[in-house]
Amino acid sequence: MIAHSFFRKHPSCHHEGFSLIKIVFVVEYHGEPIKDGIYVIRLEDTLLVKRLQRLPGHSLQVSSDNPTYSVFNVSLARSSTDFAIIGRVVWAGKRF
Repeated sequence: MIAHSFFRKHPSCHHEGFSLIKIVFVVEYHGEPIKDGIYVIRLEDTLLVKRLQRLPGHSLQVSSDNPTYSVFNVSLARSSTDFAIIGRVVWAGKRF
């Protein structure tokens, strides 16, 4: 289980259009092949919740539901210590 806090634009926010939301994600990952979906990943020293989509050529497209963040690709063909898949999000809950 991973607890993740972030600032998010929300219509019912009180401070300059942003509020702090804490969400708990339940993740699982057993080394199985990646399917398109929502995952917790580690990029350098930061945990992120992102959508992953498999692409031809052993790569992944990493995107966010928030259009502010750019889409980028990660190659699975070369090993890297800067990127790791922690697990697939199977449940998420939030408290307001």
